Amino acid sequence: MYNDEFILRTFQFFVNIHFESALIFLVSAWIPLHSIIKNPLYITRESSMQ
Repeated sequence: MYNDEFILRTFQFFVNIHFESALIFLVSAWIPLHSIIKNPLYITRESSMQ
């Protein structure tokens, strides 16, 4: 049997890792997402130009 403190620490460890990576992912994805949301015609305009 595992003791509760070990489970809690392991859980917190994984939560911290996933939270940090999710935060980094959101920050890195925010800029292109924001530009797409702000200007939805940008993609169609770029593809029609070519």
